[in-house]
Amino acid sequence: MAFLAEIKRRRVGKVAIAYGAVAWAVTEAASVVLPALYVPEWAMTFLVIFLLVGFPIAMVLAWVFDVSATGIERTEPLPGAPPQMQFRTRAAFGVVVVIAMAGLGYLLYERGLGRAEAAGSPSSIAVLPFANLSGDAGKDYFSDGMSEELLNLLARVPGLKVAARTSAFAYKGCNVDVREVGKELGVETVLEGSVRQSGDQVRITAQLIDAKSGFHI
Repeated sequence: MAFLAEIKRRRVGKVAIAYGAVAWAVTEAASVVLPALYVPEWAMTFLVIFLLVGFPIAMVLAWVFDVSATGIERTEPLPGAPPQMQFRTRAAFGVVVVIAMAGLGYLLYERGLGRAEAAGSPSSIAVLPFANLSGDAGKDYFSDGMSEELLNLLARVPGLKVAARTSAFAYKGCNVDVREVGKELGVETVLEGSVRQSGDQVRITAQLIDAKSGFHI
């Protein structure tokens, strides 16, 4: 109870909440703005580290000083408090700061670094020939044409490297691991899909896959 009373008296809780809210807002905005401006990924990492390092500094300053109507004043210990009690209070405060810093770090990573990485666009891709599931080999021209059209459109995207058609179409009809395709073609992502035509209806499916993990993006 004495520790909670001291926290309330020194207004440390309010500073922690305010710092966390501002840090969250900054990382939330940076995770959207920095990738859009093509800022290097290390800038987001630096921002998160900077905010984490600033948290214990802000907590110590809030513990030592108080802002009042007369200005910034040093917060004195409670009168009559024994030195042993003061030591325990400071030790408990240090533990709380470490725990709060860990929680803040997790929050900033999830909303900052994690989101920025998710927002980053892959820089290379291979478009595999779409599978013809129509049951008519004579309609391969349609599925191949769909793949080639997508490849040509992606090749126009600035900054995106697209594997050559001859390299990608070498896997037509081959049941090969996407991770092997990515390794052989030197791409980060693979676009594959299928075309199914029945009468006047056409169903086209496409999946963008991480070439390193083999999982859908």
